[in-house]
Amino acid sequence: MTAPDDSAQLRFRTSTVLKTYSIVVAIGVLGTYLAYNGLLSSQAWQAWSGRTAWIRDSIRLLLSALAALFFLWNMDMLGSESARVPPDAKRRELLVVLAGTLVTIWLTVGVFPASFQDGLRQRSISFTARDIWIPYIPYALYNLGFWIGIVMSLFVAFTRRFVADARWWRSSGQQLSAIARSSDTTADGLLRLRRTFQEHVACLKTIAERYVPLILGVALLLIFEQVTSSHRTLTQTAIDVAKVASWLLLVPALGLFIVTVAFGYQNSIDTLDSALPRFFTQDQSLTSEALDLQKDLVWEHSPLEFIASVVKSASVSIPALAALIAWAFEALKSGGWLAVFLPQPVLGFFQRIYG
Repeated sequence: MTAPDDSAQLRFRTSTVLKTYSIVVAIGVLGTYLAYNGLLSSQAWQAWSGRTAWIRDSIRLLLSALAALFFLWNMDMLGSESARVPPDAKRRELLVVLAGTLVTIWLTVGVFPASFQDGLRQRSISFTARDIWIPYIPYALYNLGFWIGIVMSLFVAFTRRFVADARWWRSSGQQLSAIARSSDTTADGLLRLRRTFQEHVACLKTIAERYVPLILGVALLLIFEQVTSSHRTLTQTAIDVAKVASWLLLVPALGLFIVTVAFGYQNSIDTLDSALPRFFTQDQSLTSEALDLQKDLVWEHSPLEFIASVVKSASVSIPALAALIAWAFEALKSGGWLAVFLPQPVLGFFQRIYG
């Protein structure tokens, strides 16, 4: 038997997550509203993208919270009770929280205000220090809520899930390899080999299905942010930071997905195929069963069949369809695909090299 999925030991309490995100969204909406309206606002802030800019910010915050819930659900990280985190995992997550908090504070009090002032100068909008910093006090609630309350909480969950899935995949593969190297040539040995192979494939499929929605969903959010008027409330620096944060999720998720689908499944087939010849014995029934299993590997268990089974997942089809629609929409625009996913300095670097 392969190692079981330990999702029950990883989950967050659903009610706690819903309450947290509701509070974050409510405070964030209030913060951005006060920044663009009322006594704390300024003409410079209102000239940036209008007094209704808080509505775009609010929609972004709400969509991000809903997307985070969708990702947590697909990663099987929501449950009726919160898991007891082991000490080593707790230390790892505390490091993620500490690093994320420090970076967010640095961005909030240093980088984002400076980029906002640069954007105002580029638009020839006059301002004073009061025009920038007084509205920024309530807006910081929105900023901290978005980056710490939603983005960083997703990073913590992703870190916990990613480490557990990597361990599960490695343990499952090791058990398949151990049984494949066994000298058992009985019918029970063949049954055990077949069952372990099937359980390992189920492990790979489960892992792959967890990350496809995350990959497509993050891509969809990036596209939505830049092909709609939502981006008008942001500076280019803020957009670039969001792209960097997105790639911090996409790179490990893509890496694990590719390794699992492209290499992990093929390696499991090769492992099983290399173990079958030992069952070609004088027992005609056992030999026939082993030959049938070997034929199935060629005709019924190809990597393409495995990929198709992952894509057919119901939870994958929803964001996949939405991503394809957004993808087609973006194709009508002249900005190009790289501009959607790469920070402006990185895009400029490649344009200088290959331009």
